Amino acid sequence: MTVPAGLPASVTIRDVGPRDGLQPEEPVPVADRVRLIEELVAAGLGHVEVAAFVSPKAVPAMAGAAEVVVVNRSVERAEVAAALAGSVGRVGAWRSAMTRDYT
Repeated sequence: MTVPAGLPASVTIRDVGPRDGLQPEEPVPVADRVRLIEELVAAGLGHVEVAAFVSPKAVPAMAGAAEVVVVNRSVERAEVAAALAGSVGRVGAWRSAMTRDYT
C-alpha cells in the first residue's frame, strides 16, 4: 500500500478508556478494570493507559490504581501506562513500580 505524502508510515493507537473513560463513572471494582484491560490487550491493542494516580477523594473511580498497575504489569504484548497527578500520584506510582507516565 502506498502511503500518501505527508502521512506517517505507521501510527500507534493508545487506548485511554480504562483511565480517562472510567474517571467520570461510578467506581468499577479493580478486578473488573483488570479484566477490561486484559480484553483490550487480547483484542490486539499494544498500548493501554490503565489508571490515573490521583487522590481517591478527588476521583473515586481511580481508587486502586496501584493494584491495577501491579496486576497489569504482567500482561504480555502490551505497554501499560498511567497518568500521574501531584505528589499523591507520584507516591502511588512509585509504590507500584510504574516506570512510565503520560503526564
